[in-house]
Amino acid sequence: MPDGPRIRIIIIEAQSETVVVDVLRELGASKEAIENTYIVTGQIGAVGTNATSGDSTFSQTKQEMISNDDLILLAMQLELVQTAMKEHMVDGPSAERDKEINQVERAQIAAANGDKSGALSHLKKVGTWTMTVAKEVSAEIVARTLARLLER
Repeated sequence: MPDGPRIRIIIIEAQSETVVVDVLRELGASKEAIENTYIVTGQIGAVGTNATSGDSTFSQTKQEMISNDDLILLAMQLELVQTAMKEHMVDGPSAERDKEINQVERAQIAAANGDKSGALSHLKKVGTWTMTVAKEVSAEIVARTLARLLER
């Protein structure tokens, strides 16, 4: 067995760096291991201190933001999110939140009509409040789509 340092590679798919750190702590990772954690999105040849990569070939494929099959489910979930957002407005109107609700409504109509690009265009204009509400009502397709849009 080589005398070099032990290397452990853990792949965690998560929405935030905080989640990754929490998982590493639960696995009993040392402070040094957590500090040497690299958050990577997309393709990568080498990561970390003194990392190298040679003779690598990468094929870039375009990941579809939302499938045609999920478009109807997106429309249904956007309706749930919109209703929940309106229920959150009991404290009184807010111009910013009204705009967000309006964009969700427009995205829902576009998705219901099969207009994927229109739905995504409206969802690009919403903020984190929509994401929070989507998670609260377990609108997974909405939350996943918003997370991908926020990454860009």
